[in-house]
Amino acid sequence: MALATLSLCVLTLTWANLYQVCANRHAVHWNSSNIQ
Repeated sequence: MALATLSLCVLTLTWANLYQVCANRHAVHWNSSNIQ
């Protein structure tokens, strides 16, 4: 049971990381296109 909880936490963190990276990339792209 502890293993399942741990893997669930890891999965959640991984998804959160991926989401943040995608959002940051989009924001950076948007900002650079605005500057130019």
